Amino acid sequence: MEYQVNNNFYHDYSSVDFNDKLNVRIKNIQNTYKIKNNDIDHLLSEYFVEIFSWSVFTKDILYHLEDHITSCNLSGVIDPCCGNAFHTYLLQTELQLNTYSVDIQDEPFAWTEITEMDGRTFLKNLNPIEHQQNALLLSWVDYESLNIELLNLYQGKLVISVGNYYQTTPGFIDKIRQDYHLINTYILKMPWDLTERIEIYLRNEK
Repeated sequence: MEYQVNNNFYHDYSSVDFNDKLNVRIKNIQNTYKIKNNDIDHLLSEYFVEIFSWSVFTKDILYHLEDHITSCNLSGVIDPCCGNAFHTYLLQTELQLNTYSVDIQDEPFAWTEITEMDGRTFLKNLNPIEHQQNALLLSWVDYESLNIELLNLYQGKLVISVGNYYQTTPGFIDKIRQDYHLINTYILKMPWDLTERIEIYLRNEK
């Protein structure tokens, strides 16, 4: 499935909390870069990734993710390299899922509270039941080796892979397809004319 993502995709998220957090992040961008322009369309066109993320979940995609998660009888999602936690924020607030937003460093004005910890340590500290109850979200992890380590540590059944990994982490693709099979792909046509992917993998039955 292919989705066109526009700068104004956020209009589908209209809660007071969402708008408050968006305004805080925009204000932080303005303060950081000494920007006096208050035109939100201009700011989003220039600082989309800083405000949101490289890949975003439209509402349609969120509902598809919900179908995959609930069909596996899972109750939450673990994001061990969450960045500003935009993805887990949407999963938490829009789908009412339990989410674990973890990163090696916290970020000012994150979309939701972040546990400041190495994601590998976090996964190691979870008990097997917690693994089985949650999907693993791997979104634009900086290093291929780290991506593979996180995948090896995860003991659950469903992986949501976000990013253009065919070009940047081919070893990760080879690794995940050893133990999982691809069940769906969502293509994102981002505002800057690049194509990104969300892939859903289910662990192979033994």
